[in-house]
Amino acid sequence: MSVEAWVAARANGVPDALGARVGAALRVQRSALSVRRSGDAHIAEALLDAAVVTLGDALSAPQMTRAHALDVLAADALATYAFEAAAESGDLPECADRALRRIAELGSGA
Repeated sequence: MSVEAWVAARANGVPDALGARVGAALRVQRSALSVRRSGDAHIAEALLDAAVVTLGDALSAPQMTRAHALDVLAADALATYAFEAAAESGDLPECADRALRRIAELGSGA
């Protein structure tokens, strides 16, 4: 199952703008996502990748404004989906640890 299909199966009730921004983030990451093997653990990692890139892009703006709110919400949704996929594959503690480290690196400028 593709990452996009996995998300689409769980996106009932998501506001249109948020769904579109999540979809755009996944399309930007498509080349990275397509080289991964299948399975929920790999879906989780691909979603985490997209979340970190999306949040990093928002944080790298010279000045964060309300215009970045949708980007931050999309990063949150992608991370939440990553945790859901990780839970389904039994990898939640490891995924949470990777997420914390990667998000902390964004704040440190690493």
